[in-house]
Amino acid sequence: MFKKIFQYIHKLSSINSHYLQFIKERIESGQMKPVIERYYELDHVSKTQEYVETGRKNGSVVIRVV
Repeated sequence: MFKKIFQYIHKLSSINSHYLQFIKERIESGQMKPVIERYYELDHVSKTQEYVETGRKNGSVVIRVV
């Protein structure tokens, strides 16, 4: 599981700032809307991973870090 998390973080770090600006502008203008399907608490990271791996996910899954 940690290997997948590391790979995801690595992908995020390689995203170009111009691309992030492009996405930000689209979200702010209403042309693009993020779809958040479920929220999980940090204590339930394993449940989050299990759900994502089922392949039934249609939107983003958010892990709350509070």
